[in-house]
Amino acid sequence: MQSEALGMCVWEGFTRIDLLAYMRSAKKPQSFLQTLGSVRGRRCHDERDKVYGMLGLASGEWEGFVEVDYSKETEEVYRDVATAAAQRTGRLDFLSFCYGARGEGVKVPSFVPDWTASIDGVGHAAYLSRTFSISNFNAAHGVKAEWRLIEPEVAVFKGVAFDRVTVIGETQKEDSITTAEILDSWLRVAKVGNVDFSSDEWDTRRVAEGSDELPDAEKRIWVFGQLMCGDVGCDWDEGNLFTRRADAIKDLPKYRKWHTWIAGGRTSEDFDADVGYFDNAHMATVRDRRFIVTEKGFLGFAPISVTEGDVVAILAGGSVPYVLRRQSGVDGASDGYTLVGDAYVQGVMDGELLTRYKMEFGQITLF
Repeated sequence: MQSEALGMCVWEGFTRIDLLAYMRSAKKPQSFLQTLGSVRGRRCHDERDKVYGMLGLASGEWEGFVEVDYSKETEEVYRDVATAAAQRTGRLDFLSFCYGARGEGVKVPSFVPDWTASIDGVGHAAYLSRTFSISNFNAAHGVKAEWRLIEPEVAVFKGVAFDRVTVIGETQKEDSITTAEILDSWLRVAKVGNVDFSSDEWDTRRVAEGSDELPDAEKRIWVFGQLMCGDVGCDWDEGNLFTRRADAIKDLPKYRKWHTWIAGGRTSEDFDADVGYFDNAHMATVRDRRFIVTEKGFLGFAPISVTEGDVVAILAGGSVPYVLRRQSGVDGASDGYTLVGDAYVQGVMDGELLTRYKMEFGQITLF
């Protein structure tokens, strides 16, 4: 019954917002940041109450993490949330909440979430889904967050800018649907080539085990399948949809079905619950994002406002990579970057930058 409900949800589109918004990661309790994100579209008379009004829901490691103080300006309250979140958790998850159209009333730097920023309903649900999935990754290889404010609008982070964006692929149209044409364009950019998904030659278990005998085309298509779902799989349990890392045995067959559904024009004949599972992970990965290729050849999805020349960085405490844009210093400050947003970049999501590529953290200034 749950699978049928999932299929109808995705195909009909009536309750996609609800489904995406309730995705959870590995049955972990909701963080207070996710609580703040969930009510982002609500209005309140005093913008400080976007935080203070929700403190009654802060539990566990989040209990009492900020104190109510109405002598502070809204901007200071929002900075307090970012600082306290990093101190309590050792992670920079708050950076993944820096999205939405910022208003004129609240002036915070790019690295501080503006809890008044607006975003449309479906887009908001996709962003929330991503925030529930970031704990599946470990881009900073467990190195705890290390950053400090040197001015109210300037902070120095421990991290490394390791690459830059050189190619930007097509994006979905206003309906945010991935079409066969868009998928083909991504395949061309990724240089995967055409693959016959109707073939019986696919061996999912050999893909999962990474056999040296695996045909190159088969290896590439599983890599591309992981890319299309942001390396995230979905499972139902006790009426909720939970996220996990993608698994070849479970998810490659779903990807094959999903690819066939997209390539065939998204017809009902090609749609089933497996397609629904994969499409939800896909939507959470690509909504309001652009397909990118970096100078070093990494593939991924970056914020929709990404431009060629933006850099990709790993920051200490970051579960995922971040896209930054170079900016000249003001009032005598050193040159630095503004945060464009978080990203999925294949091949650096598990600390490979520090372990495989032996890069070292330095200092990165954000405005």
